[in-house]
Amino acid sequence: MWPFKGEKPLTEEQQARLRRKCGLMVVTLRNCLAANKTRPGACNNLDTQVVHCYAEVLDPALAAAHEDCFTKAVNSRRDPPYTACQGQAQAMRSALAKRKLYPFADR
Repeated sequence: MWPFKGEKPLTEEQQARLRRKCGLMVVTLRNCLAANKTRPGACNNLDTQVVHCYAEVLDPALAAAHEDCFTKAVNSRRDPPYTACQGQAQAMRSALAKRKLYPFADR
């Protein structure tokens, strides 16, 4: 049993998968955040993409729920897809925060 509060640390396999699958997006997000210090919302869409990438590796069910919502929003053409699925995106962010993997600006 894990003696500390929160989630178990990442396995080496999970770390390798995250680096391989999401590494370039994380670097791009860091560059975006560094270039847009005075415009805090400029990198929101990229942040959501990185969160989704991490969730695909660490919590596939949350990632699938976000992907379903996003697909429905795109197909319905009613709501902008990035704002229509904020609930699912926030759930993914919360799951990553429990593992101390979010926010990305602190990493």
